Amino acid sequence: MNEATPRMVLRYDGQAHSIVHCGAGALDDLGNLLGGLARPPRRAILCSDSNVSVLHGERASRALVSAGIQVEQVMIAAGEEHKNLETVARCYREFAALAVERGDVVVALGGGVLGDLFGFVAATYLRGLRLAQAPTTLVAQVDSAIGGKVGVDLPEGKNLVGAFKHPELVVADEDLLRTLPDAEWIAGTAEVAKAGVIADAQLFTWLESDPSGWRQRSIPLGPILGAAIAVKAKIVEEDVLETGSRMYLNYGHTFGHAVEAAAGYGVLRHGEAVGWGMAMEARLAAAVELSNAGFVARQDRLLRNLGLLAPLPPVKPDHALAYLYRDKKVRDGRIRWALPTTAPGACVVRDDVPSELVRAVLERTLAGDDIGG
Repeated sequence: MNEATPRMVLRYDGQAHSIVHCGAGALDDLGNLLGGLARPPRRAILCSDSNVSVLHGERASRALVSAGIQVEQVMIAAGEEHKNLETVARCYREFAALAVERGDVVVALGGGVLGDLFGFVAATYLRGLRLAQAPTTLVAQVDSAIGGKVGVDLPEGKNLVGAFKHPELVVADEDLLRTLPDAEWIAGTAEVAKAGVIADAQLFTWLESDPSGWRQRSIPLGPILGAAIAVKAKIVEEDVLETGSRMYLNYGHTFGHAVEAAAGYGVLRHGEAVGWGMAMEARLAAAVELSNAGFVARQDRLLRNLGLLAPLPPVKPDHALAYLYRDKKVRDGRIRWALPTTAPGACVVRDDVPSELVRAVLERTLAGDDIGG
């Protein structure tokens, strides 16, 4: 843990094959990495939003052009509220105007919203375009850019319209994370902690050993980032289409998505909602005797030390429950929960959690009766 993790290439094979290239300065290799693919693209459609383009668009474009790749740019407005079918339709029209071909590669440069939306566009335009992800946020680098799940939101819920579209390449440059606003960094940390809970006890312990160092980005980031990315890659490799162990990655997201949607998109950051989802789902696990109060307290302490579990905005329990039971993880009216055990590093899936326990945990949390500051 004392030395920064060098650039590494992670490969996972299932129904698709992706190369995940991570390390400091990796964005500058974007063009060379695309050029090194089995089918080097002639043209890249560099897709970002109005914020990311200003920060990183020129650098990414320069990396592509220097490798002899022609660049076209498509930009959308920033914000989760634009991750919808209306924006997708506008992108289709822009792609048509650019005469985008199947051999072109869509490069999604940005956070999770950008990766999800442009991944969905790539999955559906011309019945499928090539895709590369260049994630610029912590959430995207350790989670959403890896694994091929793409989609957009409906008013009725988050990510209800989507597809599996695996990127040929993911380029995760840790240098981009140094300039993230503190609130974005802290929110993204929920996904890193989640990886430790579900599959890597050492990662959880690393975060526990110096949460302030991680929060302030004063310690080497590479080893922890690499460990979190490796958890995601390994689980996806084992279960590409989410029929088994990949459901572990939903930990914190079932309650989290419901609270995020009920609060109104943009009120809570995704990672903030996931942190609260982890706290609630740990309590649910304790209530059905998979976990215990000791683990609940230990996880709470870490999440707080990392800057998560700030007070929730007003959310009506019935409103959140309505979103909860429209979630894509519901089968025959039963929610499939990814729940922790009594120690970090393991997770199980259960679909027999009584609905009254679900409501009780949600109501207590939203009322502030169960989780103190």
